[in-house]
Amino acid sequence: MTDMTSTDPAAVLPVAPERGEMGVSSMAPALVRNDRINRPETMAQSRPATPTSTARMDVPRQRLPTNHTVISHHQDTVLLADPGGALDEVLRPALLQFADCRIVHAGSVSEVTDLVDRGVVGDLAMVSLRFRSNTPVVIRKLREAGWPRVLALTTAAVPVAPVIDAIKAGASGVLSVAGVIESQPEENNPSQNLSPRELEVVRLVADGWSNKAIASQLSLSALTVKNHLARIGRKFGVGDRAHIVAIACRGGVIPNSIRQPRRFD
Repeated sequence: MTDMTSTDPAAVLPVAPERGEMGVSSMAPALVRNDRINRPETMAQSRPATPTSTARMDVPRQRLPTNHTVISHHQDTVLLADPGGALDEVLRPALLQFADCRIVHAGSVSEVTDLVDRGVVGDLAMVSLRFRSNTPVVIRKLREAGWPRVLALTTAAVPVAPVIDAIKAGASGVLSVAGVIESQPEENNPSQNLSPRELEVVRLVADGWSNKAIASQLSLSALTVKNHLARIGRKFGVGDRAHIVAIACRGGVIPNSIRQPRRFD
């Protein structure tokens, strides 16, 4: 006869009544389930205690708000100062693709001066040595205005002396741009003295725009555009649009590619 006075907890587990031809193997899962559901303290007593089980604390994981970013994104401002835009055309696509920066353009000394006068200060200025003798002037203007880094842009055709002058003027470094084949702008070309507005007019004239179309584009009257062209002609010493464009091209203030569609209306 079985001893019913046993103190073993597992020995007093309730057993499901037999139904039909149920065998021992089919009853085993029921015993296990009864043990886990009805007597959880039995399992806890049979499991050895670990030193970390009593000291462990479950800390809820903190979630960042949906509008929060771990690293704050600051869009750098880069100035591309390049007469003629040859280096600008090479560097601008790469900067937009890989640096995701805001780009400011300047094609003459007067445009750089206008930026400085308006208090525009960014993170990096890239100044082409195609400003020739005015390159040190441009670099000093930008450094005095607060631009922290100024790179001098050069090509393989530029001699060493202008590079040294750029460093002495305050350039932080020199970047040689490959793949640019273009003649250097004329020294002391009068187009370097054009105002930013006059440069806009000359470039649109070079793209084939009429006075009426230029006026509409720049929100000016056709008479004002005509006066701008007359003043540019006096600076250049010529009286027709073709000669104005030719001198501006030799001065390096006309970009290589046409950025605006032609309008003759």
